[in-house]
Amino acid sequence: GQRRDFRSGFRLSDAGLGRPLIFSTGRLTIHAIGDATPGRAHAILRAEEVMLSREPLASSVRNQFRGRVLEIVSTGALSKVTIDVDGIPLVSAVTTRSAQELGLAPAQEIVAAFKATSAHIC
Repeated sequence: GQRRDFRSGFRLSDAGLGRPLIFSTGRLTIHAIGDATPGRAHAILRAEEVMLSREPLASSVRNQFRGRVLEIVSTGALSKVTIDVDGIPLVSAVTTRSAQELGLAPAQEIVAAFKATSAHIC
């Protein structure tokens, strides 16, 4: 699947294997789980693990970011939606039906969300 590489950032905390990590790009703070060591790093995220909603969710999802739709590319049953989150592009792969039901359009405000277990810090 497609992976999104956030800009380089810094791991702010590390508690060992399978422990909570906080990754900061300076503009975004991402919650993750892993065994990374402190220092410069990248956050990798699969587009199909990024969920979209009109409003923030009351849920167990640790990472929720409000942004604006930059682009929607539909390829049959799937749509690739690129969201600008504070100057950082985040890509979500959703069904075309979901994109239509959300009424997605360029410049629309949207919330992108993903679980801490979805973010890979390396």
